[in-house]
Amino acid sequence: MTHQETMKRARQDAVLAAFRETGRVNKACEAADVARRQHYEWLDTDTDYRARFEAADRELSGLLVDEAIERATRGTLKPVVFQGMFTYEPIRNEAGEIMRDEQGKALLAKDPLCVREYANDLLWKLIEARLPEKYGRKVKVEHSGNIAVRMAAARERLKNRDPKPAPPQ
Repeated sequence: MTHQETMKRARQDAVLAAFRETGRVNKACEAADVARRQHYEWLDTDTDYRARFEAADRELSGLLVDEAIERATRGTLKPVVFQGMFTYEPIRNEAGEIMRDEQGKALLAKDPLCVREYANDLLWKLIEARLPEKYGRKVKVEHSGNIAVRMAAARERLKNRDPKPAPPQ
């Protein structure tokens, strides 16, 4: 392998590594200091690069699906905010009483109070994708008649329309 081929391979590897991190061609090229048009030229002319890019894209797609399933089924923790500030759970003793400092202020947990939120819309999209015959969108489009006849009738209605607006009542 020549020095030029080695440098090209290193630049391609940098684009692919950044693509695996960002999931975006523009950001990957920017991070690797490679022009986007160079990336697309490699895709068109270098079958090895194309294969490696397609593998990285499949890998990234799998990670995205895994993350979507995680958010849909296990949810994510969101901090509870009240009047623009995080809310903290008071610390309690064994008897369940709120513990207080010397000034009488409640001792609060280190981490903010959180609620678990699930991505129900994401869950439905995953179900539709996995079971399209049962849960997919059912769209039925029907058309009857001749479109030319309908267009001619619409043009005639427009032509016969009074150009002056009706006076307000």
